[in-house]
Amino acid sequence: MEQDSVGREKTIRVGVVCVLRWDHEHLLLEVNDPGSGGKFFIPAGGEVKFSELAKDAVIRAVEEDIGVKVETPTLLGVLESRIMFDNVPQHEIMFCFGTDIDLETKNSITPESIKAKGRTVGIRWLSRTDIKEFDGVIVPEGLADLILTPINDPKVPKPASVTGQETSAEIY
Repeated sequence: MEQDSVGREKTIRVGVVCVLRWDHEHLLLEVNDPGSGGKFFIPAGGEVKFSELAKDAVIRAVEEDIGVKVETPTLLGVLESRIMFDNVPQHEIMFCFGTDIDLETKNSITPESIKAKGRTVGIRWLSRTDIKEFDGVIVPEGLADLILTPINDPKVPKPASVTGQETSAEIY
């Protein structure tokens, strides 16, 4: 296996994120990069575990990440990116989902509620106009375009289904 400069195995990370929408606002988490000292903005999410389907992973990861139970995530698209985080090059393939939430759920998402899950992050609720004019770094690259594209736009190809059909009767 190929390794980076400090002996870590180079791999491709497969992840999931979910843009939570309330009314016309979209939740992004403000995360500090300990390596560069910079910050970036990303939806809640996490890694896909071995043998886990992307849709199941996003439901689990959002609940683990910010304590919100996502019930009907819709695939917005799949993005691939190469980034630096904590001074380590990373290669990611990210399944990007979106879902609507109610006001009670929106109000339950606070920096304190996320900190209780073991993370220190800021939160930003951004409208489509805010996203168009936003000067912060939204990751994964291309996510802002997915958020700004109407889901029912006939000019935009629909993403492939992620129903996760099994190819045999046995699962690992």
